[in-house]
Amino acid sequence: MIYKSENFRNLKVASVLNRAISKVLMQDICLANSHLITISKVEVSNDIRNANVFIIISQDCTDKEAIIKELNDSSYFIRKAIFSYVDLRYIPRLYFKPDYCFDNLVRINQILESQ
Repeated sequence: MIYKSENFRNLKVASVLNRAISKVLMQDICLANSHLITISKVEVSNDIRNANVFIIISQDCTDKEAIIKELNDSSYFIRKAIFSYVDLRYIPRLYFKPDYCFDNLVRINQILESQ
């Protein structure tokens, strides 16, 4: 699912969700594999029913897919906890996905430093 959040409302909802999900992950949700998780981007669909949440997981983590699966499995509870932080009529369905931008940046830096 690729979303084009070009209108102002979608960008605003994505920004609010980004902050709210960060608060929920820091304070309310306890993950079994507790590693440093950073939300890099939230993309909201045009009808604001679905949202892709791109996360960056710390480099020392070996099983990133397990963390993504755990977040997707607990997305209902995360949506429920978001209601206490935001004033939206509807909280979109959350799909957590890994963001490989930082990993690619580190790999490019290593290649450039080795030359």
